[in-house]
Amino acid sequence: MSEGTHVFKLPMAGWKGQLTTYEAYNVDLEFWEGFLKGRGLTLPGMKATHWDEYVEQRKHGPKRSFGFSAQGRALSAGRRYLRHIGIEEHPLFEIEWPTGPRAPQRNVTKAQRDKLLAWAANTHKPERNQALIHLIWCIGGRRFEIADALWEHVDLEERSIWLLTKADNLKPRDWELKTYSHTATRTLRQWKEIAPKDSRIFGLGPEGISSLWKRASAKVDFKVSSHDFRRGLGKFMADNGVSDTVGMQQMGLKNHSNYQNYTAGAEPKRVLDGIWGEDE
Repeated sequence: MSEGTHVFKLPMAGWKGQLTTYEAYNVDLEFWEGFLKGRGLTLPGMKATHWDEYVEQRKHGPKRSFGFSAQGRALSAGRRYLRHIGIEEHPLFEIEWPTGPRAPQRNVTKAQRDKLLAWAANTHKPERNQALIHLIWCIGGRRFEIADALWEHVDLEERSIWLLTKADNLKPRDWELKTYSHTATRTLRQWKEIAPKDSRIFGLGPEGISSLWKRASAKVDFKVSSHDFRRGLGKFMADNGVSDTVGMQQMGLKNHSNYQNYTAGAEPKRVLDGIWGEDE
């Protein structure tokens, strides 16, 4: 196929990954297209050195942020598009995978959680929003997992919930069992008593959950997203001496490397003070 006859966009047909990844790839491809057009280049005609120019342009773009993770996503998007249009040999396939120190990631702390709960108390649906905050604080679910969570998969007596979670590459999504606190149970009961008839616990889609966090962010003094809760859960468990085995199971992570990314910034002092006591 001739690249010149196609817009830089991956088709939805045949896509097996997450919708958010698909959307992010196509945003990156829009940047690729603009970069090449601005230099009078075609995709088959670009050189390896153009990658460095592209990275610098993105670093100084509207968000002024294009770290190693974002660079890797953009490179992956470009390679995937090349294969889509039938190109298997290209300088992008020779670029070394971007690596380097990760920028500090946001994570929701216990104090921030309490501020969000106070905000939720004054919203249009305080019972729903407080139950959502307590549940996601305990299980660290991704936004689509929380959106897809169903009442039929909740056991309020056992304080457990089955979530249909993120899949490994080219594999179907997996069911994972999560547990939550007594407080989360109480707020879920309160919400269930008055919730509209809906199989979904919170009656929100992924965009609705993102919109909820945007409204919350506008009222508190920090930004928040579902993934900030997920990182916060990892750090909170590490700070309180939860073993890696239990922490990884609760978060649905299969290797220590990923778990370490989520627990970055943990404070050993919190755990060690519990061992040493005041006399050490």
